[in-house]
Amino acid sequence: MSKAIDRERPVASFFFVFLVLVSALGPVRAAAQNLGSDPDPDVGDYTIGLYADPEGSSRAIRLDDDDDTFTCYLGIRGDPAIEFSGMVLRIEMADFLEPAGPVVWKPLEGLQEKEIIFGEGAEILFLGCDRQPPDAPLILGHFEVAVDPRFREGTVEPLPHERYGLGVQLCNEGDVWPKRNADALPLRVERSVSFWDRVSNWFD
Repeated sequence: MSKAIDRERPVASFFFVFLVLVSALGPVRAAAQNLGSDPDPDVGDYTIGLYADPEGSSRAIRLDDDDDTFTCYLGIRGDPAIEFSGMVLRIEMADFLEPAGPVVWKPLEGLQEKEIIFGEGAEILFLGCDRQPPDAPLILGHFEVAVDPRFREGTVEPLPHERYGLGVQLCNEGDVWPKRNADALPLRVERSVSFWDRVSNWFD
């Protein structure tokens, strides 16, 4: 009888240790599953920016005096860097700049664009979640901007949608798609103007 009890003790001890480990890891797993599901839209640090290059490394463009177009790249970024599933914004341009065509989105599963991004604003949703690179924004698309000869300097800027504000939508496990407010990162654009052009402008 005593031998049978001794054989069962290691099993009982292992089961007890297993329960302790499960109870300790349970909250961590639950926290990971719920990451980003906090309803407060101000949780985290998120940006929607316009960039001068497809890597998202610069937010400044210097045009030559005869340039009549340039390209803007639209990207989002967050800390914590959770996968994204959408954003809401509108884009406004300085005087003598205007869109030269629609946004060319990178392949995004289930992409839906509602309303007009250069008007009152747009909701951009994609069903497949996409994670940003480690040290760069997630570039979602690009568009061309036409430049009037009279343009000298100004910005192309993401601004709040007239109804829904400026923000991103995060992916999460289950059916939770939390939204977060975002800060705008404008693209600064300047034109190089020759000395003679500057002199001639004095008499225009």
